[in-house]
Amino acid sequence: MLLAGLQAGAGVAGMARGVAALGAVGFERPLFFLALPVALAAVAVLFYWNVGSGAPTGRTRTLMIATRVLVAVLLVTAAAGPYVVDVSRSAGEPEVQLLVDDSESMDVYDVDAESIAESIEAEGVPVRRTTVASGASSPIGDEVLRSIEAGSHVVLLSDGRVTEGRNLGFAVDVAAERNATISALRVDPARPERLVRVEAPETTTAGAEESIRVSVGGVGETDATLTVTVDGEQVREETVSDPTSIELEHTFEKAGDHRIEATIDADDGGFDRNTVFRRVVRVVEPPEVLYVSRVDYPLETYLGELYDVTRAESVPDRDALDRYHAVVIQDVAAGDIGDVGALQSYAADGNGVVVAGGNNAYGRGGYASSSIATMLPVRFDEAIGGDDVVLVVDVSGSAEETMPRIRGLSLDILEQIGDESRLGVVAFDSRAQVVSELRPLESERTELQATIRRLQAGGGTDIGAGLRAAGGLLEGDGEVILITDGVDDSEQALVAAEELAAENVRVTGVGFGYWSDDDRLAEIAGATGGTYIQPDETERLRLFFDSGAAPPEADSLVVVDRTHFITDGVETESDPTSANDVEARDGARLLVTTSEGDPAVTSWRFGLGRVVSVTAYDADGSLGGLLSPPDAELTTRSVNWAIGDPRRKRTDVASVDDTSRGAETRVVYRGATRPTGTDLEFVRTDTERFEATFTPEAVGYDSVLDAGYAVNYAAEYGAVGQASAVEAAIDRTGGRAFDPSEAAAIAEFTRSEATRERAIQRPFGWVLLAIALFVYLGEVAARRLGEIYDAGDTTS
Repeated sequence: MLLAGLQAGAGVAGMARGVAALGAVGFERPLFFLALPVALAAVAVLFYWNVGSGAPTGRTRTLMIATRVLVAVLLVTAAAGPYVVDVSRSAGEPEVQLLVDDSESMDVYDVDAESIAESIEAEGVPVRRTTVASGASSPIGDEVLRSIEAGSHVVLLSDGRVTEGRNLGFAVDVAAERNATISALRVDPARPERLVRVEAPETTTAGAEESIRVSVGGVGETDATLTVTVDGEQVREETVSDPTSIELEHTFEKAGDHRIEATIDADDGGFDRNTVFRRVVRVVEPPEVLYVSRVDYPLETYLGELYDVTRAESVPDRDALDRYHAVVIQDVAAGDIGDVGALQSYAADGNGVVVAGGNNAYGRGGYASSSIATMLPVRFDEAIGGDDVVLVVDVSGSAEETMPRIRGLSLDILEQIGDESRLGVVAFDSRAQVVSELRPLESERTELQATIRRLQAGGGTDIGAGLRAAGGLLEGDGEVILITDGVDDSEQALVAAEELAAENVRVTGVGFGYWSDDDRLAEIAGATGGTYIQPDETERLRLFFDSGAAPPEADSLVVVDRTHFITDGVETESDPTSANDVEARDGARLLVTTSEGDPAVTSWRFGLGRVVSVTAYDADGSLGGLLSPPDAELTTRSVNWAIGDPRRKRTDVASVDDTSRGAETRVVYRGATRPTGTDLEFVRTDTERFEATFTPEAVGYDSVLDAGYAVNYAAEYGAVGQASAVEAAIDRTGGRAFDPSEAAAIAEFTRSEATRERAIQRPFGWVLLAIALFVYLGEVAARRLGEIYDAGDTTS
């Protein structure tokens, strides 16, 4: 009977899978059928071993066996969560929800929302018109979110330029979940429009050459004259016809606040408000840098042109270090460095250290056995092998259409991780699920590939849940590769990242999809000392997990992380002949490698401070071309990043962030007591640090506590032209793009959208439970009646 039970269980399970495949009946938990043979075996054991006096025999025994088997089958089937798929079709009342963007950026388009609405209504479909933006405010994502109803059809008349509130992608994800459709009207500029922006460093030092980038944006074709001035003196003028970007170099000779102003003079008949952009650059005296070396190297001369440099042969005590903004050590053996304990304390308290390599540094210099090793972002003469890596994959609703690409991307990443590592897989939507525990890649790579290929999408998005599940697998120390679009407005993702950082876990972010939020993903990765890369740059991951791997055909230094201050926008040409034998530590950021794939520039945070390891060098101490343009910028930025804010050692000074009209900005005051002489309310945020916020309402230049700042045009005027997010919203929800004149097509599409098919799962497990109870009670009742009948016959 046990064999029969096992065969029956397998048969029922197979039947269940077959019926489910037809689409009429399904099971939420089909794995419960695996318990059926166990239940039938229990029935067999009960009846074959329950023999002796009083045990049922004959037909009664047969009836009990049959009913117990039936009850077991019914209970297991009910536990599997059976349901019937009912497809319902409903013909709703067609209605167009016309969401109108009446903000000032729409002035470049010649569209009449009222006329469009009347044309659609003339086709027999009513229109409900809602204004989603007006004036200089464009919270389009928030307003679309409020307007979406289950099964509705929304037509968006907007350029899609969101200036506040949630992004449009979030609203579209909600629309897709609610089975709503978003269509949009194509809007073409009725006239040309030009605008200008300036990018420049917030702070620099006197005598340093800085890059200023001026961007001219807009739509349409028109000639415009661009003029750039610094402190009122013209430094550039040229005529531009199309949107473009120019870069110029400028040296600020004197300390103080300097004003950069870019003006575009275009005959476009458009906004005057976005034709001027202002920027304040705060220039301070060169910061003091201590240069430690026992040999005369060119780096000392190079630094002396940028900073106030003091030369020493070893690191002094802590009191002597306090005056310096950063310490640069070049090619010094561990035994000759000096007071390493003072250096560690100095860095941990918020100062910077740069260690440049050479024949006497790092592994060759005995760093591995010195306490200096604990503060450096690299380790020496060690292979990385054996890293624990967790792949955290976004399978939320926003990823549904790109799931094949996500699986392919995950498989590509899997191939780049060496056999020495263990890999786990976490999938997340609104919840996280551990798809695979940590498994050795050497023996389990094929099975992990199959696991990734089975991933399916659906549901909300909670990046924080995915990160925490990964942390649970790693239990401290390891790597997380996060594959997501970053669309998660919750702060929990950043909180979870900070928790991982505390456990010495680094996150590498990989973005994908329409709504990929690069800034947010970079912030999440950066909180752990990790980096963010684009999907088409995943080859860089090989450098993180395989120290011997070099990018194909590399003939110079290779920038592997362009999201860091040190490497942003930097180009490389040099190919150093040597590099110290090191590997990036867990939690460090590998920024640049040699052409052979060896670390060249690596950084991390040490306490409150910043430490950079430069390990590429040449025998002459010239750092292998890192003192010559364009590679020299890596050296300059490494030291600047280590220095941080050059004003941080000054007290009784204030700084104000540049901002735009109507946007909040922050004032930071460094001093022992709360500042006076202003109406702003300052709050103490740290020892000798106070902060206040305010919102300026007028463009121009102004100052607070003698700190200058610029106020530019409102964000509403910072971009024109229909954003790509509008087209993405159409694709994501199955909508269409219409010309404003296509009223009949809009009406017809709305009618078709009003008739919808909906698949509804109707569970019927309770019916099986009721039948099981009825069968069991019926069998008991029949048996009792039989016993009573038999007792009566005996008496008679």
